[in-house]
Amino acid sequence: MPIILDGKKVANEIAEDLKKRCEILKANHIFPKLIIFTNTDDASKVYVRNKVKRCEEIGIEAVTYPISKFEDFNIADKDCDCCETPYILQEPSNLTKFQNTVFVDQYYHTDVDGFSAINLGKLFKNEEKDGLTYFKACTPKGIITLLDYYNIPIEGQKVVILGRSNIVGRPMAAMMLNRNATVSVCHTKTLQMTFIDEIWSADIIVSAVGKTGMLSGYTSSFYERIFPHKTLIDVGMNRDENGKLCGDICKEAIEHCYAYTPVPGGVGPMTVISLCENVIEFYENGKDAYL
Repeated sequence: MPIILDGKKVANEIAEDLKKRCEILKANHIFPKLIIFTNTDDASKVYVRNKVKRCEEIGIEAVTYPISKFEDFNIADKDCDCCETPYILQEPSNLTKFQNTVFVDQYYHTDVDGFSAINLGKLFKNEEKDGLTYFKACTPKGIITLLDYYNIPIEGQKVVILGRSNIVGRPMAAMMLNRNATVSVCHTKTLQMTFIDEIWSADIIVSAVGKTGMLSGYTSSFYERIFPHKTLIDVGMNRDENGKLCGDICKEAIEHCYAYTPVPGGVGPMTVISLCENVIEFYENGKDAYL
């Protein structure tokens, strides 16, 4: 039977540690706070509720503001003090690409989602090894934490990432490289034969494409021979034909793999807890550590 990488269980354990760290901060008159700029996307409303709930459990004050009310970033700064307080822009942010970039890069030192050019630059330059502080994108960070918890090796392993988004695929590739994995990224322009070769050789597959049925269409013998040593990380959040929540990766691949993340209860809780961890670390290290 495949090992279930239980993100909910791991996130709950991390939350207990974060509660204690939050209590220490409050005892020193430091009160962690997170600003969440929300949008009108229905799916995002669920994510925001989960983030607010987890923050409150840990002791972080979570405040939500509709991003649409801020036509001028100076107003956003005045009302919310993004210069001093950690924040996230819930995707899709409803801002233009230019507005989004200007906003996040202006307040990179409180960007606990890790999406600013400076945070991403530090990630791709692997500046962590030099002791420099920056925020890591929450979903890839959570995936690394989950793999480490279950003692699934990364160094020297072949990691194949499906999807090249700025939120998951690209930062995931950088984090895996920083952990000395051999990394390939497959996307919409990857040739089918190349894709098959990559899947064949992969030790860890991370799917973040937002499409059901990934890794389907192979013969039974292919799954039986090729998948038993593979770890499958499913970032996708989709609905099947019955309206049931499901991931990207097909049932046949999951049934024959070494380990996998369930949907729901796998990557999702790890993303949220990684965000909370970034907030607590901001207050522990102090703003100047991120400038």
